[in-house]
Formats: sequence, structure tokens, C-alpha cells
Amino acid sequence: MSDAKNGRTDYGTGKEALIRAAIRSVAAGGLRRLTYRSVAAEAGVAHGLVVHHFGSIENLLHEALRFAATESLALSSFYPPVDTVAEFAEGLAELVEKDAAVQAFQYELVLESRRNPELVPEIEAYHAQYRAAIHTQLHHFGLNDEALTDLVWASLDGIVFQQTALGHTDTSRASLERLRAMLRSAIDKRQST
Repeated sequence: MSDAKNGRTDYGTGKEALIRAAIRSVAAGGLRRLTYRSVAAEAGVAHGLVVHHFGSIENLLHEALRFAATESLALSSFYPPVDTVAEFAEGLAELVEKDAAVQAFQYELVLESRRNPELVPEIEAYHAQYRAAIHTQLHHFGLNDEALTDLVWASLDGIVFQQTALGHTDTSRASLERLRAMLRSAIDKRQST
């Protein structure tokens, strides 16, 4: 919904709108530019509202990371499990293209966790969520291999990172298709033994 008077766009209401504004603000300018005022300006509200809802920038970051991870998983094809390898990670490249700000925000926080140990548990939980969804999917395909789960998770994370950084959707699609071919081969091998 656009507000023609001030040129801003609303994305949700209340607390969610502020979280989305924080995500866009970090994606556009990095964590160093994240302030109560930058979030408020992005959301089109007074900065006191940001303080009221979150109390601190750290709380806002933690809530925004949880929100971003939950939203990304909900929009991906990882959960609930799909029935065919052809559906695995289907639409992932398009998801990154559509919502690159969410991905950029998550990677900014992953890198920030190297400097800010308070973020490490949140980042570990974020990674565990994605890994668990991939593990569940591979288990659904009959692939019960922890190392394969780690490999697929690392591959998908790398594909998303590269597309977020460089914007090469076609490269992501090609890489995802190659990953699906690898999974088909692993399933065929398991079924033939």
C-alpha cells in the first residue's frame, strides 16, 4: 500500500511493519546504519514507536532474524516435505529474487555474529532450522545420511548467498537442477542396493 504524500510504502502493520523496515534498512545499508531513526524513517513512523515495541536495537535484531528465518522457510519448498526431487527447492531462485532484502539481512547478521558473540546462539538456531528442514526432506526421500544433509544445506546456502550478492538467478536455477540430479542419483543408488 503506497502513501503518495511521503513516497513510502507500507509492508504490514504494527510490530511486523517495524521488523520489515529493519530488514530493509539493514539490507540497504548494513548494520552500521541501523538506528531507531532509520527504522522509523523506513516504516514512516516516529522513532519512539520502535523503542516502545523493542526496547533496544539488539532486541529488534533478534526478533527480525527469527522473523526472516521463519518467513523464508515458510515460503520455501522445504517444509512440509515435497514428494518428488523435481519439487525440491523449487522456486528457491525466484524466492531470493523476490525477497533479496530478507536474504541480505540474514547474511549481514551471520557475519555480524563473528564480531558480536551475543548473536551466535540466534545464528546457530537459524542454521539449525534450515538444516532440520533439509534433513526432514532428505529423510522423506529415503536419504538418511547426515553428511549428505550437511552437503545439501551448504550447497543451498551457497547458492542463495551468491544469488543475493550477485543477482544471477539463471546460475542459481542451473545449480539447483544439478543438485536435484545429484539427489536423484543418490536415491537410485540407495534403491539399487
